[in-house]
Amino acid sequence: MIRLATPCGALAIVVLLAGCSAKPPMGVALRSSSQFENEWGAYLKMAPSKALAVAGDVSVTHVVGYAHDAPSDEHAARAALAACEQRRGDRRIEGTCRLYAVNEEVVAD
Repeated sequence: MIRLATPCGALAIVVLLAGCSAKPPMGVALRSSSQFENEWGAYLKMAPSKALAVAGDVSVTHVVGYAHDAPSDEHAARAALAACEQRRGDRRIEGTCRLYAVNEEVVAD
């Protein structure tokens, strides 16, 4: 039997052993993703004739507007821009809304 001189010694061994685990601790994400990546993933699952518009900086503060299952791509684009403008005003995001994607094609510069 191994005896540890102090309770701190026991704690140090537990911490060291926990650090050697092959699996990440429960509740810790393997890869963090941005809010925009989450929104983009949800958008890609939407029905065709869809569009996504963005205002602000997607890496910081932004809003998105989207439309899907529209009668045409043009209708989806107009509806996405209108939804983005509504959210932009509500959240007081500076800048204008710009079309980011139509269907799966990224059209933003």
